[in-house]
Amino acid sequence: MYDGGSYGLIPKILMRGDRFSPEAKVIKSYLSSFTRNSSRAYFHLNMILDGMGISEKRFYKYRKESLDYGYINEKSE
Repeated sequence: MYDGGSYGLIPKILMRGDRFSPEAKVIKSYLSSFTRNSSRAYFHLNMILDGMGISEKRFYKYRKESLDYGYINEKSE
């Protein structure tokens, strides 16, 4: 579904560095696409899993890389 051009910013160091797996880069990019002009992304996990075509286990495995290095954080509201 096209939503009119959502976008997000991704740190260049994340995308150019070799510290992160390609999967972690894609997950960060996907999450960033939901932030628009904010630093917060609101989404449902199933939306991400369906949109990326990955399992929950795989998502959490690679999301951890971005959490560990502080490129994303997790807050429930």
